[in-house]
Amino acid sequence: VIWFIWKKRPSLFLRNKKLGMDYEEVTEEELYGTDFDRALSDALARGDHRAAVRLIYLQTLRQIADLEWVSFQIFKTPTEYVYELKPQSLRPPFRNLTNIFLHVRYGNYRATPELCHQMRDLQQQILKGA
Repeated sequence: VIWFIWKKRPSLFLRNKKLGMDYEEVTEEELYGTDFDRALSDALARGDHRAAVRLIYLQTLRQIADLEWVSFQIFKTPTEYVYELKPQSLRPPFRNLTNIFLHVRYGNYRATPELCHQMRDLQQQILKGA
């Protein structure tokens, strides 16, 4: 019962209420129904680098899912995608991209323009492997 509640409402178990309010589950609709280029441009124009970090990660996840390098499932964690990624040679840059996303999203790290640029570089490095 506790596990079920935690899966449905993880914010109830967080001490930092700010993190709890920011929790979002990625749906398949969101992954495939978003114009990432436009949304990313809008986020950067607003100076919302936190949103940009999330969008870059999700865009990369969609691209590698489209290439069938991972199988997108809403119940998977970002780390599971790292271990699932084929080809294995692209795991190090994808792990770095994932770690940045996790640190900003859940670790209260500050998102900066430089961090967004670093993520874009990692994204390009991953996609060059295609």
